[in-house]
Amino acid sequence: MTTLLEVGDRFPNVLIRREGATQALYNAASGNPVLLAWGASQETFAAVANDLAIECLQLGDADAGVVTDTDEGAPQLLVPRELKQRVIGPAPSGALLLEPSLRVLLRLDASEFDPVRISNALCDALAAARIGAQSSPCNHAPVLLVPRVLEPELIARVLAWFRDGGEGQESGVIVHERGEQLFRLDPGVKMRRESRVEDPALDAALHDRLMRRVLPEIARAFAFEVKQREAFKVLRYQAPRMIAAATGQDSTEGGGYFRAHRDNDARDVAHRRFAMTLNLNSGDYTGGRLRLPEFGPREYEAPTGGALLFSCSLLHEVTDLTAGTRYAMTSFFF
Repeated sequence: MTTLLEVGDRFPNVLIRREGATQALYNAASGNPVLLAWGASQETFAAVANDLAIECLQLGDADAGVVTDTDEGAPQLLVPRELKQRVIGPAPSGALLLEPSLRVLLRLDASEFDPVRISNALCDALAAARIGAQSSPCNHAPVLLVPRVLEPELIARVLAWFRDGGEGQESGVIVHERGEQLFRLDPGVKMRRESRVEDPALDAALHDRLMRRVLPEIARAFAFEVKQREAFKVLRYQAPRMIAAATGQDSTEGGGYFRAHRDNDARDVAHRRFAMTLNLNSGDYTGGRLRLPEFGPREYEAPTGGALLFSCSLLHEVTDLTAGTRYAMTSFFF
């Protein structure tokens, strides 16, 4: 017996195809509602979704063959044949509204709704979800705040080491092309500077604080025993500044942010389980906060010397820095 996907169920992590490229849905999710439509009323659903500023995906076939970069058309979720009956059910034309966490928020049978009623149903569902998110005291991301991890003297050592080294290098991304791993700068993904802590004495001091003040909290809160960590990285996010161009007019240079992403969605980082971001100068800047869009608009910031810990599988971003310079330190645990 096929179990129909209903309200409250999580949508499986199938592939999504946009502009000829494919990616796992959970990796490509932007933290916004999604409407998945199928059947004869796809154009109606797409028009309504466009009016409501939410993305509308078509139901595609994962078994149709290899997807090439020349494929065009509306974005699609490529659903395997054995899953389609769980999605479609008895309705030959319909849609599923997925909330930002990719759970089913509403099921629509197009044979029962005209465009106005479809629009009203989607609006009502989205409004109810927003009200619930704002009023529920439990609707927050699973982020653990650990204050007082680093004392002021050690923070000063970290910042002095970072500044003496020229405040790091531009941070890029690893892309996989033709079986090779390539490093690229991509301002569409992030803009910051960073440097790995390679001073043995400083690394040892930071490791000592980690062992005493962070790992016991992960074990207590998440019942996970950390066995290994990646290198500590010191980061700098800087707000845009205005510069005089050759024409004498001002233009914007720089900027600090990291767009929504997951920390374990590529082969070389799939081992990661928990991420740590530790603030080194809270209060000296505006913006630059941690946000987990699947859980709503709430933003998180640790005090100076404090750390935020969360699962690497969660979609998260660092919001744009709007003033000042933010210094932070990260590592990943597994």
